[in-house]
Amino acid sequence: MTLKRRITVFFIAGLVVAAVAAVYYMPHWQQTVAAVSKGGRRGGPPASEPVPVLATAARAADVPVYLDGVGTAKALNTVTVRSQVDGKIINISFTEGQDVPAGYVLAKIDPTTYQAAFDQTVAKKAQDEAQLANARLDLDRYTRLAATNAVNKQQLDTQRALVSQLEAQIKLDQAAVDNARAILSYTDIVAPIAGRTGIRLVDAGNLVRGAEATGIVILTQLRPISVFFSLPQQNLPDLTKGMAEGQLPVDALTADGKSALDKGKVTVIDNQVDQTTGTARVADAAERRAGRGRHGPAGRRARGHDRLCPPHRGNTGGGVERGGCRAGHDTGGAAAPRWNPWHTRRRARRRESKA
Repeated sequence: MTLKRRITVFFIAGLVVAAVAAVYYMPHWQQTVAAVSKGGRRGGPPASEPVPVLATAARAADVPVYLDGVGTAKALNTVTVRSQVDGKIINISFTEGQDVPAGYVLAKIDPTTYQAAFDQTVAKKAQDEAQLANARLDLDRYTRLAATNAVNKQQLDTQRALVSQLEAQIKLDQAAVDNARAILSYTDIVAPIAGRTGIRLVDAGNLVRGAEATGIVILTQLRPISVFFSLPQQNLPDLTKGMAEGQLPVDALTADGKSALDKGKVTVIDNQVDQTTGTARVADAAERRAGRGRHGPAGRRARGHDRLCPPHRGNTGGGVERGGCRAGHDTGGAAAPRWNPWHTRRRARRRESKA
């Protein structure tokens, strides 16, 4: 085969490949051109029709300003419940994880010896009261006899001193009774605060001592509960100003930041700034719902007052977009909506996928 014939064969083969490619891609190109000629963009109205736009008057309103920080939940009060007296535990009256009110009897220690000591002090006081009553009668007799010079004045003074001595003894007995009563009451181990019990540290039948540091159970107060979080020191002036106007609301969010656990109020801003991180600690407290508000990020919110706001939503080119406020310091608080075309493209893709 000569060179000229080879060139002719390659040329004819190239024409055949080009024809096959044109036949394959021509319908798709025609559909694309038709779609572009009908509408300015995918999912929008035709190019020949006007673009619908919803227009409303702007208004002045309070704009929420959010400051985000990672928060850590902490119980408002934590108490290790210990015994104040020595003795054997005869009863445990709580279950682990139970919510108990303040004053609830958590456990009871054998009160036999302490009851006996209390009864002794009560009996000693009764004995001294009887002696005092008799001494007062003798003092009354000596007083009448001394008026007729039947007894000397020294006996009257001695009887009067005895009455005073017994009156002081009664006061001492009363103090001993109160002390014995208090010690007897310590045999009932009560909850000092309202909260939730943890894991039981001691079982019934064990001997406990008042000097032990282990305790019987750890009690934590979860309602209200505190959340501590850090914010940059640049936000301190705005936070201080907001606290001066009123309590700032706090939204406690889940770890992924998608849902709210509860709401609260800022209670305190730390008076020191961490020099290593340049942040200040802020604390809030709120009535958390049961089982919530343990750990996780927390969205912090303040409010900007008297900002000029456009409508929250606007219709542009067939795609619904979210609007917002951008307060300008140099424009007298004028604001403009901020549209994000990426949302339009994403929603258009969703509509095409559903179709």
